[in-house]
Amino acid sequence: MLMPQERFWKFVDKRGPDECWEWTGNVSHNGYGQLRGATRNATVRAHRLSYEMHVGPIPSNLLCLCQGNNRRLHKCDNPKCVNPNHLFLGNQFENIQDKMRKGRAATGVRHGRAKLNPEKVREARLLRAQGWTYRKIAERFAVSEGAIHHTLFYGINWRDVR
Repeated sequence: MLMPQERFWKFVDKRGPDECWEWTGNVSHNGYGQLRGATRNATVRAHRLSYEMHVGPIPSNLLCLCQGNNRRLHKCDNPKCVNPNHLFLGNQFENIQDKMRKGRAATGVRHGRAKLNPEKVREARLLRAQGWTYRKIAERFAVSEGAIHHTLFYGINWRDVR
C-alpha cells in the first residue's frame, strides 16, 4: 500500500513554484481536493496535506488554510490548488473575511436561508421611507427585526440592491 505522500503526488499536476498545482483526484462538494484513507482511514483535504508535507503541522488554534500568494494579494482562489506557496494559515475569522473580500460568501439570494430577495428589499426601503417601523417591516416579511435593521439602517445586508 502506498504511503499518503506517494498517493498525494499521483493526483497533483505540479507546475512552476508560482503556479497553481491542480489536484486531479477526488474533490468534495465544494471543489476542494480530498484524499481518502490518508490518515487513520479518514478523508483529508489535499491542500491541508500539502501544507503539512511542505511546511509542517497546522497548529490546533489555526484550523483554516486560506489560499493566496500572501495575505495582501490573494491571487489564487482555486480550491483544487495544493501549491504550499499559495496557502497560508488563518483562523476562522480570517477565513470568513478572506471569503467575503473575494465575493464567495453566500449572501443575498445565494444564502440557503434567505427570506428576502431584491424586490422585497426595495419594498422594505419604500415602507421605511413611508414611516413604517423596523418591527412592522420585519413582521410583514417574516424576518427578524435585526435582519431589517442590518438591511435598512446599517446597509450591511443586501447592499448591492439599488
